[in-house]
Amino acid sequence: MAELIAYAVRTGTKRNLAGLRELGWRLLVSAAGVQSTEGFEDLGIALDNGAWSARGTGEYPDRLKRLFIRLVVTLGSIADWAVPPDIVAGGTASLNLSLHWLPWVLKHCRRALLAVQDGMVVDQVRPHLGPDVGVFVGGT
Repeated sequence: MAELIAYAVRTGTKRNLAGLRELGWRLLVSAAGVQSTEGFEDLGIALDNGAWSARGTGEYPDRLKRLFIRLVVTLGSIADWAVPPDIVAGGTASLNLSLHWLPWVLKHCRRALLAVQDGMVVDQVRPHLGPDVGVFVGGT
């Protein structure tokens, strides 16, 4: 059986960070938030593209692209994984966007997780999965 690893989104409170550390949780750093590891490098971090903050726009905004690039270039070498850009509830358009970014993400990070979105089916995603590419549950 595979080991489950828990990640929490970044929190700025020292008490919550201490609680996460005590429980062995890792930190999910978002391009849309404060790009700080809060000292979790020893436990582990992961990188999110920040698309949730742009939900409802039907696209992945240029400002997030710039922030995501900076995040992955800065922290990708120490991250457990990164989620390539996607479009919340974007179905096939989201998958196409993620696949476009996938090679670049894998150059900077050891693993990428494709965000599965509303409207996607298993047969669309399965061919792209492997040791370096997994699934991130996205959508609405």
